[in-house]
Amino acid sequence: MNKGIQVQGVVFDIVSGSTDQAITQHPVIHFLTLNNVWITEPYYSSTFPVSLKKGQTVKVVYSPRDPKNFIIKPEGIGLYLPLAILMLGSVFLIAGVYKLLRP
Repeated sequence: MNKGIQVQGVVFDIVSGSTDQAITQHPVIHFLTLNNVWITEPYYSSTFPVSLKKGQTVKVVYSPRDPKNFIIKPEGIGLYLPLAILMLGSVFLIAGVYKLLRP
């Protein structure tokens, strides 16, 4: 979301659901747009749900055309965790290929 607008939001609630394969939990995010419209919508992403707590403040980036289309901007370790996992996976891949090709 390159042209998104960043505002402060809050985790309003944590809702539970289920599928055929798993029980899921999704945070419900509540924020005020720059046009003074309150948005309260569930956030469906596998990145944060376990780590977010009810009442926690979050940075929200929303689409000016459709404020219900938003993302939560990662902070702290959530910002670097995907990169760290990618780097660690790369190290294991290189080590595995090296061991496989070594006589």
